[in-house]
Amino acid sequence: MTFFKVLHRALPTNSRFADFTRCRLGCGHVEHFTDWCGDGCRHIRSYWKHVTRIMTAFNCGAYRPSRVLIFFTLKWVETIDGWKLTPINRHMRGIVWLAWKFLWQQLAAIDRGTIGRFDETLALTGVFRMHHTAVLGALYDYITVQQAKRAGARKRCARNQEEAEKFRVWPFVAIGTDKDDLPTLTYTRTYYDLLQQYGITPSPDINHPDS
Repeated sequence: MTFFKVLHRALPTNSRFADFTRCRLGCGHVEHFTDWCGDGCRHIRSYWKHVTRIMTAFNCGAYRPSRVLIFFTLKWVETIDGWKLTPINRHMRGIVWLAWKFLWQQLAAIDRGTIGRFDETLALTGVFRMHHTAVLGALYDYITVQQAKRAGARKRCARNQEEAEKFRVWPFVAIGTDKDDLPTLTYTRTYYDLLQQYGITPSPDINHPDS
């Protein structure tokens, strides 16, 4: 819901109130909605730079903290007809949505008229803890299909569902088969390192990239 409020500029900034219009993080600017993007408040700027560096590390395209990316999950792409705004990779859109959720969670907790603090590490930990839960949910559907296939069931559209789940998780978990043609799940190196960095416990059902 947070990102849909972002799209409609529905998150309340201090500039909407007469008694205290300055940034709630103490940067000294009048707090406008655009101050929460990559080139706005100095206390948030590094957060978006960090988020886009992580996104780029997944090899789903190069990203920088521009306003069109942060506010609309779009980026400029050069085509034969010139430069066009196009939606970013679907896996990376989810990360931007979660980044907004945990940014706003801290901003909303600061009482109006007071100066608070934004903890970037806390926000990123929340982002990837929730993201990891979503990845495990997608893999649960995949494993269910595999179990049905091994049991001899002919689940309708099982192959389509199986391929869909592979597509949903491929930047984060690699799905393959072992010598007995049984499915194997392995964290990608980038994703596993992120989980380790933010103290998120990997699933025991998914192999480590070095195993």
